[in-house]
Amino acid sequence: MMSGLIHAMRSDRELAGALRSHLANDYSVALPIIQRAAGRGEVPVGAEEALAGLAHEVIEAQLFRQMAVGGSFDDEFARHVVDDLVLPALTHYREGKP
Repeated sequence: MMSGLIHAMRSDRELAGALRSHLANDYSVALPIIQRAAGRGEVPVGAEEALAGLAHEVIEAQLFRQMAVGGSFDDEFARHVVDDLVLPALTHYREGKP
């Protein structure tokens, strides 16, 4: 379905506008998780929106990649995305490394 929507966005400006605004700015699922992590001191307070956006970007990219390569969305995939990609990215940000 997603690949069909992405393809349709190329020829339908209205659809493209609706989807792009949703894809680019909707990290509402990640935000409460990041806010709880900030409350525990695991990520910096005040950076919640930036970190939620970062987590959303990483997860979204991996979902699209998995669709493109025909991979499965199993527990191993979820573990890889969270443990190997999202958490290190958030830790990297937290530590203020360039």
